[in-house]
Amino acid sequence: WEVTGYNNGRSAVVGPHVGTTLTVRFEDGTLSGDAGCNRFHGTYARDGARLRVDAAMATTRKHCPDEIMQQEREFLAAVQSAVTWALDRGMLDMHRGDGERALIASRSSER
Repeated sequence: WEVTGYNNGRSAVVGPHVGTTLTVRFEDGTLSGDAGCNRFHGTYARDGARLRVDAAMATTRKHCPDEIMQQEREFLAAVQSAVTWALDRGMLDMHRGDGERALIASRSSER
């Protein structure tokens, strides 16, 4: 999935910085993707529309400009905050426990 918007932790859903791509992939209990600078992976469990993303996620250790690293921290926090998911008109829509959107994504062309 290619992320088109994520919650920045300040009650706003924002798009990725120009020149960066944010992706998420769910496969057999493993969550992975691109956080704009670094790749990440972790685990998740799903029960119907309920989702639990484990807090421990591993990332590669590249360093990018400060604004890209800030985006990466906010994006990964948004992914970890998601507790529900739905597919709506070909879009992945994930929400936090308080009802705020965690992220929204469209099907990735990498598939």
